[in-house]
Amino acid sequence: MGKKSRGSPGADAGEEVSARRQRERSSGEYDWPALFKIEEEWAKAKGSALPKGASATLEVASFCDSRLQLRLVPGRGRGLLASAPVAEGELLYACRAFSIAPRAELQAAVVERLRSCSEADFERFCFLQDDSTAPSTTGAAEQDLQGWLHSEPASSKPSKPRAVNAERVAKVLGFNSIARDALDKHGSAPEAPLSGLWLLPSLVNHSCRPNLQQFFLGDLLVARATKPLAAGEELLVAYVSTLQPRHVRRQKLSEVFCFQCNCPRCTLEAKLFPEAKAKAILEELDSLVEKAASRQLPDLADELSKLSQRARRESAESAKRLEQASDLHEACSSLWGSSGASHAELSPRLERLLSGSFLAAFMGGAFARKQLGETEQVAEAYDSCCQLLAEVCPGSAYHAHWALEAALQANLSASASRGVLASRALRWCRAFAGPDPAVFELLAKRIGWPTELLELARSAPAEAPAALEETSSSPWEYTLDEVDGGSMMLSISLPEGLGPADVDLDVAPEKVSVAAGNGLPPLVVSLPRQVNPAAVPAAKYKRKGNRLLLELPTA
Repeated sequence: MGKKSRGSPGADAGEEVSARRQRERSSGEYDWPALFKIEEEWAKAKGSALPKGASATLEVASFCDSRLQLRLVPGRGRGLLASAPVAEGELLYACRAFSIAPRAELQAAVVERLRSCSEADFERFCFLQDDSTAPSTTGAAEQDLQGWLHSEPASSKPSKPRAVNAERVAKVLGFNSIARDALDKHGSAPEAPLSGLWLLPSLVNHSCRPNLQQFFLGDLLVARATKPLAAGEELLVAYVSTLQPRHVRRQKLSEVFCFQCNCPRCTLEAKLFPEAKAKAILEELDSLVEKAASRQLPDLADELSKLSQRARRESAESAKRLEQASDLHEACSSLWGSSGASHAELSPRLERLLSGSFLAAFMGGAFARKQLGETEQVAEAYDSCCQLLAEVCPGSAYHAHWALEAALQANLSASASRGVLASRALRWCRAFAGPDPAVFELLAKRIGWPTELLELARSAPAEAPAALEETSSSPWEYTLDEVDGGSMMLSISLPEGLGPADVDLDVAPEKVSVAAGNGLPPLVVSLPRQVNPAAVPAAKYKRKGNRLLLELPTA
């Protein structure tokens, strides 16, 4: 009694859940609007408590893009690399927590989890203790990134609890635990009460100008590319806030993670922006914040604006030194992929990068103007913050929030720039949260966007995401065009020597992947809008031009 036969509603529901988990695991196809709504409940939880009725982990499967590889990186130890090009905003991984708990309880929670977890997960945790063993000489489990997503069949668990060294656990957590933070309605991140350990993300190395951003949906840690990544490029995330000067970042990295950062951004700041000047600006900002409660808001807004202007002047003066520092062009090329750019072309971006170290002053001034109701000035101030965020932490939750706020303020003041800012907000929300239009609408309405501004964002000329510089070595060529009926048409020119039977097409809501079995790198086409994979007809082959045509009905 109670046994469900095949075809019964209970069996059908179980099969649908199983199919959903498989789509999540294989292609990163999640119900994003539902996950963002769950995150709203987590964000509302007070103190260290989980939302009422919530479990410590979400009922979803973890995902890792098949292009990611674990490799030794010269001078950095192990790291994750992209084996094929990745477009701005593409999903790289979405990982459930190995363990999550209030910060003071995390060590005990991880020890308890390790006592009964699978042998494979235990070995991966031990790999985090000491990564001196090269991935090429470790077992297949360490190289198979899908295994790092820790699915645990009951048969793989130990027959009895294993002994766990609590001190070694504390050491691993010191380097690898992540605070589960989230932005509040003002666009700032209060102290996070919960922390956790995520195994796969622990393999990603640091940069003060990262090329991926991570954010939380419940206990799911999601990472998307913030810029186009070339084949062989390493994935990099920021271990500390990138909204502060080099000397502050380096001190925190040294104290917590025991290394000194020499990334391209740090190299540029060390040579171009004197530390004494950076400290002087921060000291003045600290003084303003300390006395804020006793100051009139208009006076505070003016002082913050003056400090922001000072930071810009100092940054502009520092950027001029690049012309005499030919040894820094390699660092510029690493940041912006602009090896042949002139000083005049690099200078504005460098100035914004240096100014971004003092974003707290710019953000404070923008928020003060908003409190005063100075709508036109607010829109300009928020847009200035977005331009700096585009250099120091593009595609982040901060960037998406402030881009949405800038467009809203421009709309309130009936500014002529509202269409441009709405389109820009759409671009950076897609880079942060993916192309699902329902997620964009949810994020925009949370800020207070009216319906007419949403329609303007959708109808205004789209701000194109950054593109990877073309290289003659790529064997693939394609075009993606709009067609009647709301569909898109993808035309793929097959490399010489390949026919339609030699390639495999895989269509996911956010991308189309094309693989060939002859050692060529795969082609991955990031889609500007979500499509419905189930409604995609079979590809058509055109002998003339050796092309495949694939119609993509939008979701």
